[in-house]
Amino acid sequence: MEIEAATPAARVVTPRTSAGFEYTFPAIRGIQAGREYYVSMCPLRLIPKIFIFDEDELSPELRAQRILNKGRLPALTKYILDNPEDYVFSALTASVDGDMEFDHLGSDGNAFRTGQLRIPMDSRFLINDGQHRRAAIEHALKENPDIGNETIAVVFFHDAGLARSQQMFADLNRHAVRPARSIGVLYDHRDGEARVARTLASQCKVFKGYVEMEKSTLSGRSRMMFTLSALYYGTQSLLQGPGDRGRRRSRAGTGVLGAHRHDASRVGDGSQERALGTRDAARLHP
Repeated sequence: MEIEAATPAARVVTPRTSAGFEYTFPAIRGIQAGREYYVSMCPLRLIPKIFIFDEDELSPELRAQRILNKGRLPALTKYILDNPEDYVFSALTASVDGDMEFDHLGSDGNAFRTGQLRIPMDSRFLINDGQHRRAAIEHALKENPDIGNETIAVVFFHDAGLARSQQMFADLNRHAVRPARSIGVLYDHRDGEARVARTLASQCKVFKGYVEMEKSTLSGRSRMMFTLSALYYGTQSLLQGPGDRGRRRSRAGTGVLGAHRHDASRVGDGSQERALGTRDAARLHP
C-alpha cells in the first residue's frame, strides 16, 4: 500500500509540524513489554528517503547502531538484482523521534488493532535493525527502479531516548545465531557449487552415507567422515580455474583439509582413523 502525505483537501488534521504535513502508514498495532508498536508495509522507493543513516561520524557511545559496513553492500545489492522474482528480506526495525498517532478502524477486536499511523514529516527515523538492507535497497533502486513499488515490512517503535535505542540494538542482536555453513549449503538452491556438493554427498559412492549434512563440525562419536561444508569448499576449489591456484590453496586451509584437521583435533577414540580420512580428503585438491 502506498504511503501518502495527508493534506487538508484529503482530511482535516491538527498540524503538528510547521507545514502541517505528515506520513500516513497503513498499520497494525501491537504491544510488547507494555509499549505500543506498529507494523506497516512500506514501498521500497520510499525507504532511502524516510530512513536516513547519517551517524558515521559519531563516536560509538553516541550512536544507537553500528557503522555501516560498505563492503557488505555489493553482495546484498546483487542478491536483490539477480533474484527479482524470489528475493526475501526480513522487516526493518525503526524508532521514531516524534509524535505517532494511530487512527484505529473500530473499538473492538481486529478493528481496534488495524488502522492508519500518522507521523509528522519532521520526525526522525532511526533504524535499530536493518541499515544494510536499507542501503542495499537504495543501491538496487538506482539500477532497477521497477522494484520501487514492492514493499518491505517496517516495525515502528517510539523513540524513548538514546539509551533505550542502544538497548534495542543490543537486544535485537543478542540472540542472533548464524546457521551452520553446512545447512546453508544444503538449503541453497541458487548456488551451482552447492548443488554439486549435495549431489556428491547423496550419489557418489565415496561420500554417500559419510557426509554430515547439517553441522559444520563432527562430534567424537560421529560415524561421518566429512561435513557438507567441507565438501562444498573442496568442490569450489576444484572448479576454480588455474589462475586462482593461490586462492585455491588458501581456501583449502579452511575448506576440506582445515575442517577435517579441526574435526580430528576434537575427537577422542578413533582420532587416528579420522586423521587418515583427513589425508584422503587432501586428494580432492589438485
